[in-house]
This record gives sequence, structure tokens and C-alpha cells, in this order.
Amino acid sequence: MKRIGVVLAVLFTTCGSFRLAAAADEPTTAFPKGLKSFTLSGSYIQHIRFSVDELENIDISAGYFIWDNNSLNLELQGYRGDQEFDSDVYIGGIGITGRFHFLRGNHWSIFFDGGGGVSYADQEFPQSPYDGTNFNFTGKAGFGGTWEFKEHTHLIGGARYFHLSNGQIRKPDDNPTFDGIQFWGGVMWTW
Repeated sequence: MKRIGVVLAVLFTTCGSFRLAAAADEPTTAFPKGLKSFTLSGSYIQHIRFSVDELENIDISAGYFIWDNNSLNLELQGYRGDQEFDSDVYIGGIGITGRFHFLRGNHWSIFFDGGGGVSYADQEFPQSPYDGTNFNFTGKAGFGGTWEFKEHTHLIGGARYFHLSNGQIRKPDDNPTFDGIQFWGGVMWTW
């Protein structure tokens, strides 16, 4: 059921063609179709629900605006997890995120984004008293904003719900999950 929610979030962010006006003199397109982006960001993921670990993340992404104000971003991700039951874990991942900038001003925007991916850890994760797996799926969805402080250079950040689990690929009762709130920020360059 969670996977369906992630898929719907990605479709919503990439297929949205409506526009909410923030002001009467606002530019029609802050991020026009065909614009490219490169983003460096970092995050802290605070565990929620039954999770006990904490994650830190570094993310490098390349994006392309497939429609006005709607981008698809390919991400390379690196995580370090502080596990309560074991030593630190290091995780590498790749994912796709869709982003829809639904409110825009002259030098700012507010967006909804969501996506998913796959990851591989140097040890089983999460270790919450049950053994996790090295291979996991990730999903995330949330809101954020941009502020253009220099031409084609934006501060970007936000907060998201973050989920990591193996999707029951081993057996149905062996699927420990990690759920958290991801607070993230970085710099995005556009051309």
C-alpha cells in the first residue's frame, strides 16, 4: 500500500499542469520546460513510529524540467546510519524524484516532491531487534522551497516523510522498516 502512495506522489508531481497564482505580477514560468539543474544537498532523518536509528544523507542530483515548473531528478545518495543495536551502517542508493513548483514568485518557489529508489547497505539495516536486509527500497514525499540568491543559483530545502524497507522480498514476516522525517537543504544550479 505504501508503494502505491509513492507511485501516486511521483505521478502527481510530474503530471501536474495546473498553476496556483501567488501574485498578479508573478512570472508565468519560474522553471521553464527544458531547464536543467544540478543539486548538492544534505539531510538529517529523524526516526518516527517504531524506528530507533537515525540517518544522515548526502545527495547529488541532476534534473530536467519535463514541463514548466515540473522536474524529474536522478539522485545518487549516500547515507550513514547510527544504529542503536549495532555499529554504524553505510548505505549507497540511487533514486528518482519528481518535483512540482506550485507557488512561484520572482525569486522563490514552494514545491511538492516525491520519489523512490533502491539502496544497498554494508550490513543488514535496519537492526531493530530483527535483522533487516542489505538491499532495500526507499520512498519519500514532502514539501519544500527554493530561493534564488544569485542568477541561476538557488537555496533549496524542505521536509519529507521518508521510508526504507525491503518490500517483503525475503518473506512477509521479515520486513523491518525505517520511517522518519527528512529535514534537508542544499544548493541548486540551473541552466
